[in-house]
Amino acid sequence: MKALLLAVLLSAVSFSAQAASEQFTFSDGGALAFGSGGDSCTFVSVDVNIARSGSHNLNKSNPLAEIDFQIFNFCTNTFVSEFGFTSSFQLVAPGASVIPHSVQASGTMTASCFTGCSGGTDTLTFSLNLQVVGSQTIEQKTDTQTTSFGITTHDHSDSNIAFSTGTVSVTSAAFGTLPISNWTTQIVDQRDHSVLISD
Repeated sequence: MKALLLAVLLSAVSFSAQAASEQFTFSDGGALAFGSGGDSCTFVSVDVNIARSGSHNLNKSNPLAEIDFQIFNFCTNTFVSEFGFTSSFQLVAPGASVIPHSVQASGTMTASCFTGCSGGTDTLTFSLNLQVVGSQTIEQKTDTQTTSFGITTHDHSDSNIAFSTGTVSVTSAAFGTLPISNWTTQIVDQRDHSVLISD
């Protein structure tokens, strides 16, 4: 789930030593945001996916929001990754066209530690306010990635996208407001299916 442009790699579960998998689908209008930042010791990466409808492990959810983030600390040689999702949040995505003219979303979600921490949960607070800029394009993508931590993600997306401008904020109760200095945001009409497998 390392900032894959136009695809979202998803989970909200702390995995045990045995293999486990999570499935997510996102459909209809929504937004994607990919951000990075940090300081002399840390690098932070965040992915946000917002959709009018979707599902988690075949359980339908309207709407659906997912956030994952990773913090690499080069000074202490540590890595933390968290994932969360929710269907209980505020979402406004108006527009009669395929892609909404704008997307506003805000709320909170419970996130689970995925790797690099002792377990437990975190609370993420998020807000997003985006407006379309430019024309829409069609993106089709199939992707598989495996990290050195034994995490494999399979993702397929077939979406109409338009780049957007606006603001995004993600705050962790454990780590504070994530220091993102560079956001790439899109407003989308997406059909995305992702499977995450942990060894």
